[in-house]
Amino acid sequence: MRDGMTARWLFQTWLVSVVAGSCLLENGRSSVYLSVFEDLRPGEIVGSIPVEDFKTDGGIELKVVKGSDFVDINPGSNQLTLKSPLDRDEGNSKIEAVVECKSTVDSASDFDQLNITVFITVKDVNDNAPEFDEKEYHINVSEELPIGTIVFTGISATDNDQPGPNSFLQYSILPSEYSHLLDIEDPFKPVITVKNRIDYEKVKSFAVQIEARDQGNPSRASVVPLHVTVEDQNDLNPRFERDYYVSRRMKDGLLVIDPSPIRAVDGDALNANIRYSLSGELSSHFAINQDGQIRVRSNPPPPFAVFFVHAYEEKNPEKNATAIIKVQQGSNIHFENDLYNLKLSSNTPQGTVLARIKAYSETNNPLKYKILGIEPQMLRIEPSSGNIIMGKLPIQLKVFYEYNITATDGAEESHARVHVFVDAIADCSDGPRFERVESTADSPEGLTLVGPLKTNADQVSYELLNMKKDFHISSEGIVTMRQGAAPQCVVCEIVVLARDQHGRVGHTKVILRNPGLVMSTSSALTFLVLCIFCLILLMMVVFVCKKVSYVLQEKLFSSSDSSGWRHNKRNRMCWLNRSTDSGVIITGTMPTNGSRYVVNPEKGIDNRISDISVTGNITQTKSPGPVRTSGAHLVPVTVSNRDGAPTVYF
Repeated sequence: MRDGMTARWLFQTWLVSVVAGSCLLENGRSSVYLSVFEDLRPGEIVGSIPVEDFKTDGGIELKVVKGSDFVDINPGSNQLTLKSPLDRDEGNSKIEAVVECKSTVDSASDFDQLNITVFITVKDVNDNAPEFDEKEYHINVSEELPIGTIVFTGISATDNDQPGPNSFLQYSILPSEYSHLLDIEDPFKPVITVKNRIDYEKVKSFAVQIEARDQGNPSRASVVPLHVTVEDQNDLNPRFERDYYVSRRMKDGLLVIDPSPIRAVDGDALNANIRYSLSGELSSHFAINQDGQIRVRSNPPPPFAVFFVHAYEEKNPEKNATAIIKVQQGSNIHFENDLYNLKLSSNTPQGTVLARIKAYSETNNPLKYKILGIEPQMLRIEPSSGNIIMGKLPIQLKVFYEYNITATDGAEESHARVHVFVDAIADCSDGPRFERVESTADSPEGLTLVGPLKTNADQVSYELLNMKKDFHISSEGIVTMRQGAAPQCVVCEIVVLARDQHGRVGHTKVILRNPGLVMSTSSALTFLVLCIFCLILLMMVVFVCKKVSYVLQEKLFSSSDSSGWRHNKRNRMCWLNRSTDSGVIITGTMPTNGSRYVVNPEKGIDNRISDISVTGNITQTKSPGPVRTSGAHLVPVTVSNRDGAPTVYF
């Protein structure tokens, strides 16, 4: 036992002496592989040399014999430290070093000295941010380009890190006020496209931020501005300042346009030359120049017209706009008469109501009246009622005064005239005087009503002051009715003015009683009553005729019950004598007990079958029509006459 233990101890002692001082690597490796990041600083540990018998208290000595520019061994250790900075981006991606291992003790091992090869891989660090080729980019983009249109491909950035995620770049547009207008569809390709509609009228220039970001961890990014100038395109039509224009009056042959003159401008702000034209019904009565002024071509112009005005670009007529013009010469306010005549005397008291002026509004708006004249104190008008009231006469009284009356609803107005004749100085005046102050015509024969109207002046001209559409006065003073005129008045009062060569005037009245208006109304009423009477009479005649026809038919029916009728009816019958499984036999003989008759349909009698009783007289018995039942089918019917072969009917 003791000898065995001694032998084991001697073997272990030998084994330790052999292994001690050996430079073999752990796990039987022949070389060492290490990896470090390129940002490792000098003096920091790269790794350890895994020598099996290395002890910090000596016995093994390590020394770098190759690659000493980059690495070194810490004295008294097996740790390999960095000696100089690493930069993989400059080409130092791999380092090869040789470490000499030498035993410092006597050893029976064959591996007391060994060169160990160390391979060091330098790993890339994302230490470089992407760099753009330019500090900023400038491009011009036309407005209204289709979505997806490529507008710029000149953006480029580089990353100095080694190929891999640290240098793999993605591009994007950073969120901003105008980032919705442009897009980079593929983040790996810096191609700028249109994302939304770009309108020059809304934005003329803008800028977005382009970002380039690598895929390192952590990632690095750079940003560059992209300045965009929007170019205006001729894509908009001209536009009018107003869509609707109105003209109610003329001045110097031109329409006065409300609410503002006609004007159109280029919608693209390119200041294209604008031309105008007119179209529509009645537009031929007007002409428009290049300033938008509309001139009347016909005299007189149509009192009412609605037409179109077009504005178009001179070099691009497809670009155009349209507005509406309404021409209404006159207003919605109308006086009962265009001219009123008043006759005064010098002793007419102040405050006397001389006349009442009445105007009507088509819009039913309340009206206000005003009166204007050379003598404003002589007459005044009540604004609401239209009553003309006598005022203070002037010191130097004239024979004739003219006033203008205005009726307005605040938006539109209409005008009428008032002629005032003063009796106080009529006899002292040298002006023309009519022989009659008033003339009357009861029933006009032909067209001539009255005249000639004579004055005390030698040379005078005559003028009708009212109802000019229906009547006319000749130079000799003869008043006639115009051809086709139909004055709408029962009693028409026509005022005739005579003016001499000195401008002095006189007047008279012609009273026309117009029974034609009354007769036309009564004639229409008489004709209507006659039509109603004729209609009632026709209805009564139709009623009587129908009643007589009904009575005659009743009498004819009641007299039809006679022996001859019964005889004829019998001759049109045949009798059902018996029936068998194979059919029915019908004869023309007299009926027997229990027989039934069959009416011949060819004789015009209803095709019905009825039970009858055999008596001395044949009586008619009505029976209901045949009713078809389910499962019914045709059976043969045999008809036998007194002489002749039987006939079978189906």
